[in-house]
Formats: sequence, structure tokens, C-alpha cells
Amino acid sequence: TPTGTVSFNVTWTDWNTSGIGVFISVNRSGAVTTYAASNTSATVWNLTLSGFPAGVHYWRTNATDVYGNKNDSGAWIAINIPLAAPVTTLYLGDTAGANTVNEDTNLWLNGTMGTGDSNYILNMYLDGAIFATNTSGPVINQTSFANPGVRTFTLNYTATGNYTALSTSYVLSVNDTTPPASSGEWNQNATFTPTGTVSFNVTWTDWNTS
Repeated sequence: TPTGTVSFNVTWTDWNTSGIGVFISVNRSGAVTTYAASNTSATVWNLTLSGFPAGVHYWRTNATDVYGNKNDSGAWIAINIPLAAPVTTLYLGDTAGANTVNEDTNLWLNGTMGTGDSNYILNMYLDGAIFATNTSGPVINQTSFANPGVRTFTLNYTATGNYTALSTSYVLSVNDTTPPASSGEWNQNATFTPTGTVSFNVTWTDWNTS
């Protein structure tokens, strides 16, 4: 789990369970430590430990009765603690999700980590290219979007010892608020002809002329 807490429960039976000493040995990332377990009932003993990193660890147990007779559970038992999923949030402005703004708008972009390892790396990408990074706090950037169009922002948490990689992407739509501009209007010098034909020419420019 993200807290790295493991509870061990073991049952030992004997004709006389009073006075049995139960111990649990734990191989945590290669370091073996033996702990005394506590009674939870006449035949059940428990031990709860924290601070386990993700990975495979091992444990086994032994018990000694009041007469000095000892028994061991035998082979080591594997504990597999999988990588947890981190928690991150990507804000486009004040929206944790897709957003829409008008062109020439200044917008705060903010990527935060809620849950993860302390040695994390947060990267923010704009249309696939790295845009900002941080290893000790949120990724924050204020950007002005002068040109209309659709932009894709991605917040990436790089995989660490206890957490998987995670990418979150949202689309920012930038509206076109600039009217088309005209230039170069002209017409051929008009003279009377029997057909009365006149040619008009004009040039219009815009970010999207389709």
C-alpha cells in the first residue's frame, strides 16, 4: 500500500497454548529482523509493521512452548507489494480539465502532486514538447495564447521506487476573436464597353482561411 504497512497473522496450536512465545522474522529488502508477535486470541498472534517499500519481501514464524519445544514455519513466505498509483492534478486556469479561452489571454497552468514519493519529477508538456519541470513543488507557468487553435497539455509523473508513472492530458481550445483583415483592393480602370464588365480583386488574411 502507499503507507507500506503490512499485518502478519499466524495461528499456532498446542495442547497448552498459554506461555507460548511467538516470533516473526521479516526479510525487508534484504535485511532480516525478528519481532515478538502479540496474542489476539488463544491461538492467533499478530504483528503490524510499516515502512515497507514496493517490491518483494519475505517472512516466516517460529514458536516456543513453556517446555522449550520450538517449531518453525519453514520456508520463507513472499510478500509482494506492488507499485501504487500516484495522485496528480493538472489545472488549465482554474479548471482541472479541458478549458476554453479567447486568444491573447494570459492563463496560469498548474500541475500538482497529491500523493507520490519525495524524489518525484513532474514534467509538463505542450503539444508533446517539454514545457516546464519541477522536483520540489508544483509545475507552474503563466502563458499568453496569442494564436487561436487547439493545444494539448500533459502532466507527467515519472515512475519512482514506490509509484508508477502517470500522465494526464487535457485540451485547451483558444478561440479566434480577431476579424479577418482586408488589403489590396483594386479594380481595373473602368471604361464603357458594351458588356459593362468590371473586375474586383481583394485580399483577406486570417489565421484560418479555410
